[in-house]
Amino acid sequence: MTADTIRVRYIGLKAKCTDSFPSGTIHTWFGAGDVQTLPASALAKVLKHPTVWELVPDEPVASPLEAAAQPPAVDKPPPDPDAWLTKTPAELHAYAEERGIKLDKRLKDADKIRAAIDAATAG
Repeated sequence: MTADTIRVRYIGLKAKCTDSFPSGTIHTWFGAGDVQTLPASALAKVLKHPTVWELVPDEPVASPLEAAAQPPAVDKPPPDPDAWLTKTPAELHAYAEERGIKLDKRLKDADKIRAAIDAATAG
């Protein structure tokens, strides 16, 4: 990352998210947890949608001695992009509430709830 770029992690629910940014660039994230490097001019749009993206802080660079002293990193399995397809209506309502998305509590159909969340988080 440079002063002209930012790193952005997708935290939304979709298996694939493609969006355009003020710089005229188009970026695609493949599931929650995917990180893309964007122009710094995209910062305002990213900050407008805290339930969709989050900034990834710069990682400190370790000296060769520090790096050698560190145990090897353990890779975590990637998040399951289809996990939200198995959530119950109650879990989807809780997910929306955690992210400040207002849903009609009368919605009981999981597909309709997911559609409402998608509509609320569309960039």
